[in-house]
Order: sequence, then structure tokens, then C-alpha cells
Amino acid sequence: MWNAAWDWYYGSNDEEIFADCKFNKAYEGYDGKKTSKGKLLIRHGTLANGDSVNVFTKVWRKNKSPCPLDLCAKLLRVLRHPNILRFVGCIPVESEIHLITELASPISTIDDLDANEICSGLYDIALALQFMHDKAKVSHNNVRFESIYVTKDGVWKLGDFEHACPFAEANEEQMKVAYKSNSIIPPEEQ
Repeated sequence: MWNAAWDWYYGSNDEEIFADCKFNKAYEGYDGKKTSKGKLLIRHGTLANGDSVNVFTKVWRKNKSPCPLDLCAKLLRVLRHPNILRFVGCIPVESEIHLITELASPISTIDDLDANEICSGLYDIALALQFMHDKAKVSHNNVRFESIYVTKDGVWKLGDFEHACPFAEANEEQMKVAYKSNSIIPPEEQ
């Protein structure tokens, strides 16, 4: 097993982790997540050691601004909490960037949730946000339905940290680049 928490100090082993990763199809009922800069594909994958993981894939040109998946990976590397997706690795391959996390299904792929599961899940997300705000001093800036993932044990986890930033660096400009669905944008902002 690897320990990504020490990668920043000892150097990354992401390439070794990703070398023999097998990709499966995108999640059933999930046709790709629209982000502020195109589509993001989420697939189930299996590492060489047999661990099941999520593989987030984004097509990106290296000469452009930093890829949102890179920004997400930088935060996931250091944010450790039971209700935040666990970082496994991140590696650019040709024109794509792959972010590997623990296995958790996008909540949009889960059909039937009862009231107790929803209440418990919202509590999980609230705990993740409390940790981020109180301990890590980081603002997510893009909490939405598509940012929530569910493990096979029913634990809800927060993901999609592309727009997150430390409170000290937060400004109005960053809020403008967060992806917003047209259905939730007030008319005065459209």
C-alpha cells in the first residue's frame, strides 16, 4: 500500500500507481460532468494491486492555464478527513490528466435514497465543510449535487476541489469562475 501523505516530501509515486491501472466504462447513468472548462469523465478503475478506484480524466493542453484537476489534486493531497475523497494519485498522460481517488460513486448514479440516508449524508458533508473551514482554513467555493460521492458503505464524501482556495486567497474573481448551472443563476447575474 502507498502513503500519499508523504509524497510531497519524498517525491511522488503516482506514475508507478497509474502504470497498470485498468479503466472501466464511465459510471452507469453518468454521461460526464460539465465543468467550467469542458467535460470531466469519471470511471471506475482497478490498480495493479487490485484496489478499486475512481479515475477522473480531463483533456488538457499543457500550454494553457493550470488544469482544474491539478488544482483539485494539490488540495486532496493534503486534506485528510473521513468525509473528503481520499487522494491516491494524479498524473498527466499526453493530453490528458488523470486524478485517482478512492472508489466512490457520484451521487447522481444512486437511484433510491431514503430520508435517513439523506440526513446522514448531509451531516457527512457538513462535517467535511466544518473541517475545511475550521481546521484547514480552506473554502470549497463549489459545493453542489455533483460534488458529492457515496462509498459502498453509504458514507457521503465531498470532492471536486477545482475552485477551492485558502481563505486568505479568496476573492470575488475566484467566485466568478466557479461553474454554475444556468438554473440557479439569478437573472441579475446572467
